[in-house]
Amino acid sequence: TFTSSQAGWVVSRLGVRRTSLIGLAQCFAGVLLTLATPAWAIWCGLLVMSAEFFLTHAVASSTAPRLTSRPSAASGRYTLSYYVGSSLGGVLIGAAWDLGGWVPCVIAAVLAFAVAAVAAAGLRPAGDARLD
Repeated sequence: TFTSSQAGWVVSRLGVRRTSLIGLAQCFAGVLLTLATPAWAIWCGLLVMSAEFFLTHAVASSTAPRLTSRPSAASGRYTLSYYVGSSLGGVLIGAAWDLGGWVPCVIAAVLAFAVAAVAAAGLRPAGDARLD
C-alpha cells in the first residue's frame, strides 16, 4: 500500500520509464533473495518483490491511458492484460512448482519480470505524454 501511494512522487522525480525499470529490477532482486536459506532473507525478498510490484503496477495502470489518444480503451486493455497475465502467471508458476519446486518458480517469475522490463523499456508516448 505504501509503495503504491508513493508511485506518483517517485515518477515525478525519475520519470515513468526509469521508475518502472528500477521497480522491476527490485522485483527481480527480491525474488532472487527468496532463494536464500534463512527465513528472514526469504521474508525480506518477498517484501521487496511485493512492494516494488505494487509500485510498478500503480505506475503502469496510471500511465497506460496517457500513451494513446483513446485513454479509456488503453485503460481497459491494460486491466485486461493485467488479469490475463496474472491468471496465466498463476497457472505457469504452479506448473513450475510441479516440475521442480521453488527454483523453477523463481525462474518463471524472473522471466515474467524480464518481459515486463522489455515492455517498459519500449514505451512510446503519444502526443505530449512524457515518460522520462
